[in-house]
Amino acid sequence: MSRSREQDERTLHMIALRAAGKSCGEVAKLVGSASGNVSRVTNGVMDADAAYVGRDLSAEYWERRA
Repeated sequence: MSRSREQDERTLHMIALRAAGKSCGEVAKLVGSASGNVSRVTNGVMDADAAYVGRDLSAEYWERRA
């Protein structure tokens, strides 16, 4: 598997955990990362999705908390 694909899979896994209600700290422990990194990556995806559709999606994602 390519490095980019591995990063994509890791990001998707973090998103799934956040969507399931896990905090950034909980996700970080599960994936072996820093909670700030989990927050940056997952909130970045939410922001990109919101920009793409042209509206706020926060009610459909997760709370912005670390």
